[in-house]
Amino acid sequence: MPRHPRLNVKLVPEFRKLLTSFVAAQSGPMTLCFIKGRMGDATREHWIFGAYGAEEIAQLEKRGVPFLYDVDGLAVALPDWSHELVGTTLGRDIGHIEILARSWHLTPASTRTRKLCARR
Repeated sequence: MPRHPRLNVKLVPEFRKLLTSFVAAQSGPMTLCFIKGRMGDATREHWIFGAYGAEEIAQLEKRGVPFLYDVDGLAVALPDWSHELVGTTLGRDIGHIEILARSWHLTPASTRTRKLCARR
């Protein structure tokens, strides 16, 4: 697997197994993706998972913005990047990804951000 920036996100074992099986069941080489959006007539947005083929990956690469990350050992495309997932443990709820826990351990980047905000 190519090296991608590691994202501080954990997957519960059952969810990780489901994601691995999901990607393996796709026809052709696919990349796992997490997307935030509404499903059906939902009133709020949720994180959902899917798979991108080579064409979608090529389109995202044209944007020139990093979008592939290592999430607990899995390569995941996050085209709708959000700090909302950083420091979380993810599982699955009915029809979407559920944020089960947050870890508030600061990374060097978040420490810098916190200091900058404190100065204002």
